[in-house]
Amino acid sequence: MDLLGAATLFLVICLSCLMVLSTWRQMYRKSQMPPGPTPLPFIGNLLQVKTSDMSHFLGSFWGL
Repeated sequence: MDLLGAATLFLVICLSCLMVLSTWRQMYRKSQMPPGPTPLPFIGNLLQVKTSDMSHFLGSFWGL
């Protein structure tokens, strides 16, 4: 096996291991989360707010 083939095989094996490890960590992390949708970074669950009923949402949020 030439050097380029060995390097390619090594990279494929490393990437496969990283993908399996990443998937396993995500599954483990999700098992410790409470039920419901996972919030997005920086915006949280803002995309799930009904804009047609924003006053009701903000009123309940601020305790009004």
